[in-house]
Amino acid sequence: MKTPTSQETLDDALTGLFKEFSPMLTLLCRKVLLNEADAEDLVHDVFLLKVPSKLMLGDLPTRRDWAHWLIAVCKNACLDKLRSRSRDARLLTSAAHEMSAFRTPLADQEEMNLLEREQKLQELLAALEPRYRQVLQLKYLLQNTWDEVASVLGLSTQGARKRAQLAMKQIKDRELEQCRDEKKKKRKGEDGKGGDRYDSK
Repeated sequence: MKTPTSQETLDDALTGLFKEFSPMLTLLCRKVLLNEADAEDLVHDVFLLKVPSKLMLGDLPTRRDWAHWLIAVCKNACLDKLRSRSRDARLLTSAAHEMSAFRTPLADQEEMNLLEREQKLQELLAALEPRYRQVLQLKYLLQNTWDEVASVLGLSTQGARKRAQLAMKQIKDRELEQCRDEKKKKRKGEDGKGGDRYDSK
């Protein structure tokens, strides 16, 4: 793409890029942010604040170059947005859904409906230390490569993998502990009812 030589050609180039790439970028951001308005605002901000100066530099000659750059910029913007609302329940639910490798021992309890399950996953994720929660968000929510995760966190690739494994183990251990506690409460309740029936005879 040629470097714009006037405000008119800059506006035309900006409009062309927006029409071509904004639908795809909005879709990707909406998947991450779980909010249509936030996704649209973020994409608009990227085109208003980031793209014009990049157009003037003229260092992205092809559409493919623009696609790679825009996706990277939007990904970073989404990450900043998520950092600012890391306690948001919707984010935690989405992170749990994106963790395809995560298998929970509660899954075989058919009586648990989806809302209850999501609430438990939210609580488990929220209980993680920020460094553990962040590595799961970067890998499974934003779908970064391990090298990208490591770069953001200032770790080696192996270190990033190890931290994610520790985070997953903490989630599973805590959920197993919850299962045991719930079973104990259930047995205690049943024993109490049995004692009442015996006493009444």
